[in-house]
Amino acid sequence: MKVVRGTKGAHPKTGQFRFGIVTEVDAARARVKVRLPEQGDLVTQWLPVASRTAHKDGHYGLPEAGNQVALLTDQFCEDGICLGAIYSDPHPIPVGAGAGHWGTWFEDGTVIRYDKTAHGLLVDLSATQGPIQIKGGVTVVEVQSLVLTGPWGTCELAGETIHLTAREVQVTGQQVDVISQAATVLGESVHVTAPTITLSGMTVIDGDIDI
Repeated sequence: MKVVRGTKGAHPKTGQFRFGIVTEVDAARARVKVRLPEQGDLVTQWLPVASRTAHKDGHYGLPEAGNQVALLTDQFCEDGICLGAIYSDPHPIPVGAGAGHWGTWFEDGTVIRYDKTAHGLLVDLSATQGPIQIKGGVTVVEVQSLVLTGPWGTCELAGETIHLTAREVQVTGQQVDVISQAATVLGESVHVTAPTITLSGMTVIDGDIDI
C-alpha cells in the first residue's frame, strides 16, 4: 500500500477531507473501501458509512461500488469515516428530482418521493410491477377521494372486519358478487337498479318497498 505522508509535524489522526470512488462494500457492517485518485489510487482501509441514526432507531442505505463519496480520514487513510455519496457528471441527480423533493430513486425505476411544494407523496412501482405490502393492526385511511385504477384483475379486501364509511360509495363492474354468511345494508335511501334482480334463500326486508 502506498503511504501518503501529511504535513510535517501534523498529528497522524488529524482529519483530512478527501474525495474517492467506492471499490468494495461490506453490507453487513455498513462500511466501504474507497480508492483515492488524487492519492495515487491509494485504497483506504474499511471505513464506516455515516448514517442519519444508528441507535434505537436505524436508517440503512449504503453507497455502491463506483459511487463517488466524500471522506474524512487520518493522514495515512487507515482510519476515518465515509460522509456519504455525492452527485457528479457520471452520476447526475435523478430525473424528476428538484427543489422541494425528498425521496429515493432506485436503479430499477421505483420512486418514493414527497413533494413539499405540491404536498404530494408518490410511491411508483410501475416500472417493476412489484408488490406493495402494508402490515399492521388497525389501519385507517382517510381521504377526500379514493380511486383504484388498473387492468382488470383481482382486488381483494380480507379481514375480520372491514368498514367503508363515506357520504357516497359506488361499486361499478360487469359483475359484482357479495358473498357472506350475513350481509347488512343500512341507509336512509337504498337504490338497486338492474334489468334483473334475483334474491335466493330466506330474504327479510324491513321498511317500505316501492317496486
